[in-house]
Amino acid sequence: MNTEDTSHPIDPGSGELAFRSPELETLEQLAQSGQPVGVEQINNLVVRETINSLIRRVSDLEDQINTSQQDQRHEMRSFLVSLLRVGDSLDRILKLTDPDNEVFASLSALRNLFLQILEDRDVYVVEITAGDDFDPVTCEVSGSEERPDLAPDTILSVERRGYLWGEKTLRRARVVIAIPARS
Repeated sequence: MNTEDTSHPIDPGSGELAFRSPELETLEQLAQSGQPVGVEQINNLVVRETINSLIRRVSDLEDQINTSQQDQRHEMRSFLVSLLRVGDSLDRILKLTDPDNEVFASLSALRNLFLQILEDRDVYVVEITAGDDFDPVTCEVSGSEERPDLAPDTILSVERRGYLWGEKTLRRARVVIAIPARS
């Protein structure tokens, strides 16, 4: 009578691995046991070791891919934040340039091109103007002014534009807000 287990290592009903837990877990243990073994038992052990090895490799590769993607996203974020300084410089120059000067039109066109390039990379200006309410997610306070005529935390001016990257804040806008008069 043959008592050797000839069951398939994969349960055809579920597609799941359905290895039994034999006394001998590895080929090395099997070789050292000195017991007579069948080809099916050796095949099951080889398949199990191969599948376990592949599962470990897939897990390692997934970890490497995730780490690589996080590193790339961090590098891209850092690059985009650095690039925003170009937009800040264009904003400052445009504020100092006479709108009737033909240089103003060229600088304005350059600024629009810059913004379009950012939008192509899913980076958008946070639309904030004087009179809006302060939002700590998209703004940071660079100064305040006592203004009893306005609600507290009303934005008085935008000193530097803020930007979103996708749905996340890439850089908060720098604003001056109204504060209540001190008594």
